[in-house]
Amino acid sequence: MNQGWYAILVRTGSEPIAAQLLTYRGYDVFLPQYRTRVRLSDRVKVRDSALFPGYLFCRVCTDVLGPILSTPSVISIVGFGRVPTPVDDWEIESLRTALSRQECLPWPFVREGQAVEIRSGALAGVRGLILRIKGHYKLVLSIKLLQRSVAIEVGSETVTPV
Repeated sequence: MNQGWYAILVRTGSEPIAAQLLTYRGYDVFLPQYRTRVRLSDRVKVRDSALFPGYLFCRVCTDVLGPILSTPSVISIVGFGRVPTPVDDWEIESLRTALSRQECLPWPFVREGQAVEIRSGALAGVRGLILRIKGHYKLVLSIKLLQRSVAIEVGSETVTPV
């Protein structure tokens, strides 16, 4: 039984519902979220939003991908052509570790930059790309299959090239 993480395309805005339904069906689901402020006419409301709008991740065996597609709000399993493609385990684990220790924000997908690994502190072992923006170093974590990224501020002294 070969298990892997797969990116699931869902209707935008229905990520929490789809995650709940998949969890209820017994799947291991990961829905990365961040806090955002929404301005209403009379107040500002804080809410959780999907870090990758329209996507969530599900850990399943390759031979049981079909039942996922029958879940309400699920559109498809991301892949190349009609072949579902797993997301690298280290990408999911790096994102989970980072989210458990620090706020992440959506970030444009980057292809260029130095690949690094955090060598000390709460994010030790997390790998990503390092960028310098307005005098601050950002560690960019990417999910290549989705071509989406998130950024976390880090100290340059905590990183080492991969």
